[in-house]
Amino acid sequence: MILNRDGRAHLERCLTAIAQTAYQDVEIIVVDNASTDGSAEMAERVQTRFPMKIIRNEENRSFSEANGQGVAAGSGELICFLNNDVDPITEQWLGYMVETLTSEAAAAVGARLIYPRHRGGPRAGSRHADLTIQHDGVAFDRTHAIPIPRVMGPGGNPLSPEAVEVDERPALTAACLLVSRSAFEGVDGFALPYDYGIEDIDL
Repeated sequence: MILNRDGRAHLERCLTAIAQTAYQDVEIIVVDNASTDGSAEMAERVQTRFPMKIIRNEENRSFSEANGQGVAAGSGELICFLNNDVDPITEQWLGYMVETLTSEAAAAVGARLIYPRHRGGPRAGSRHADLTIQHDGVAFDRTHAIPIPRVMGPGGNPLSPEAVEVDERPALTAACLLVSRSAFEGVDGFALPYDYGIEDIDL
């Protein structure tokens, strides 16, 4: 389930990577929010062995609403929400996530996200250095009256022992999130009142 708005280059890389996925039972759903850069047309031309549906919205709908459209259009019991700028680095990525979800009796499984290159130039600092962790789950800062979600692990070594373990997290990002349909629908999906902000954390 990929949400897109004017992200043609990202979307093309993402779809190309998904086409190489070793896991076989895949249906690709792209929800395009009124792109003007030819994203939807490009997606229609991408060669993939998996069936693909493209939903074209005439307006930029919210993250919650657009992803809800995609879920309704799909038929699988497992739903993978994937940002268009996520580029899986192994053909086994989805299989690993499915195995974890089904063997750990979890409702949802997230992936560790890694910066693929030195972003922002050599002076950007170690946090943005090549192959460092961008996201390792979400924790909550409870020192305030209202708990504030904080990204875990930014700048860390993706090959460190703790980074390669399967572990529980207080919350996950929907940048790459596998969830069972029954669990997703059991909480009525992403809350519609949000407008591009912590919908996934609230899930």
